[in-house]
Amino acid sequence: MRPFQPSVREIPGLSDIRPIGSGGMAEVYWARQARPKRPVAVKVLNEAACQGPGCDYAERFERECRTALSLQHPNLVAAYKTGQIHGRPYLIMEYVDGLSADQKVHLDGPLPVDEALAVFSQIADALRYMHEQGYVHRDIKPSNILLTSDGRAKLSDFGLAKTHHDPTITLAGGVLGTPHYLAPEQIDGRGQVDRRADIYSLGLTLYFLLVGEPPFKGNSIPVVLTRQLTDRVKFPAHWTGETQKRLARLIERMAAKDPAARYQDLAETQADLDWVRGEKPSPLQTAVFRARANNKVRRGRALKKSFPALQLPEDRRRILHLKAGRVLFYEDDVADAVYWLIDGRVEVLRGGRRLAVIAEPRKVLGEMAIIKGTLRSATLRAITACEVLRIGADELTIFLTKNPDLMQAILTDISERIELTSSRLLRAENVCQSVRQNLLLVAERLEQGVVSAADAVWLLRGLALEDPDATQA
Repeated sequence: MRPFQPSVREIPGLSDIRPIGSGGMAEVYWARQARPKRPVAVKVLNEAACQGPGCDYAERFERECRTALSLQHPNLVAAYKTGQIHGRPYLIMEYVDGLSADQKVHLDGPLPVDEALAVFSQIADALRYMHEQGYVHRDIKPSNILLTSDGRAKLSDFGLAKTHHDPTITLAGGVLGTPHYLAPEQIDGRGQVDRRADIYSLGLTLYFLLVGEPPFKGNSIPVVLTRQLTDRVKFPAHWTGETQKRLARLIERMAAKDPAARYQDLAETQADLDWVRGEKPSPLQTAVFRARANNKVRRGRALKKSFPALQLPEDRRRILHLKAGRVLFYEDDVADAVYWLIDGRVEVLRGGRRLAVIAEPRKVLGEMAIIKGTLRSATLRAITACEVLRIGADELTIFLTKNPDLMQAILTDISERIELTSSRLLRAENVCQSVRQNLLLVAERLEQGVVSAADAVWLLRGLALEDPDATQA
C-alpha cells in the first residue's frame, strides 16, 4: 500500500483515526472502536472511484462489503460494519497487526517448509470454507495473506470475490487480478472461472512462499500473462529431497493449465498435503495431470510435400520438431530467426490473448521483427505437434536468394499486412473523428452548466473505452 494524504478525519463510533495506506480504489485507516473496545481497520472508497454513475469500483466495493459480512472463519479477515461518510462507502474490519506474506518473504527470504505449509494449510481451510459458501475469491496472492505475530494466517480482500452463479465483474477492456497469480481461464476467458481458479492461484502462492519469487516472470505484464498460458512451473535445481519432490508434484498439479487436470476441490488438495508431510502413504490416484502430446510429427514427408524444391542449408538441425504446447518464441524476445511452418498448427498470442491460429504450410512466421529490427510483438506456440524450418537472421539473405519462391511468400505476407493495417487505420480515423466531436459536445454542455464536472468525467471515461479495437490499430 502507498502512503497518502488522509481525506477522512472522523467516522461515527471511531476515534484516533490514522492513515495506513491506499490502493487502487480505496484508502485504509487504523482506528479505535468505542463499542466494543478494539482496534479496527477501515477501508474507505476514495473520492475518484465514487465519481460517475455505474462506476465499476463502487460496484466492486459494495460486493466486497456484502461478501465480507456474510463470511465468518478464523482465517478470514473479519468484517464488522459498513456505512457511508460524505457519500463514500466504508467497511470496518478486523485489524491484523502483522506483515503480509509478500512483505514477509521480501524481508526475510523464502519461508522454511514447515512455516510455508502452515500458512498454506490455514489459507486452504479459509478458501475451502468460502467455496462451501458458494464463493470464488479470484485474487489469491501473497499480498492478500496477512500474518499475525502468533503465527496465524488470514485471507483478505474480497473485492473480486463472486458467487458461482453471479456474472463476473470486470473493468472495461481488462482482466481482473494480479498477473503473476492469475489462472489461465481468467486470462483468456475461454473457460468458467470457478474454485479451480483459486486452487491454481494458491499453488503459485505456495511456490512463492517456498522459492521467494513467482514461477512466471517477465519484463512486462503481457509477457507474464502469456507465460501463465504457455509455461509449466519450473522448480529450483536444488529441490532434490523427497519432501521437495512431493511439494513439486503438489504444486504442479494445482497449477495445471487445464482446470480438469487440477485438484477439483480443496479437500483433494489437503489430502495430498498430508502425503507431502509424510502423514499418508501415497498421493491421490486420480486423472493424470501432466498433458502429453500423442500426435507424432510426420518428419521428412511433410517437409517434402510443403517445400518440394527447397534448397536447404546442410545443417538439418534447422528443422525443429515441436511438441504440442511448446513455445517457439515469446513476446518481447530478441528476434534472431525467421520460421516457416512445415506441418501442424500454431497460435499467435499477445498479452495472454489469442490473435490468430495458423495451419497453412509454407506460412512464414516471425519475419516482421527481423525486417523492422524490433523485439517480437507476439508469442508463438504450437497447438499440435509441429515441424518448422528455422533460418537465422544472419543467413536469411543468402537463403532467400536460393529460394525465390519463399521470398515471394514473404512479400505477399507483408502486402496482406499492409492492407489490413490500412483498413484499421481508416477505422481508427473514423472513431477519432467521432470521439473529437463528442469531446467538443461535452465541453460545450459543461460550459453551459447542463452537466456537472462529475458527469463530464464519467462521460469522458465512457468515450475513452468506446472502441477498444481502435486503440490497437
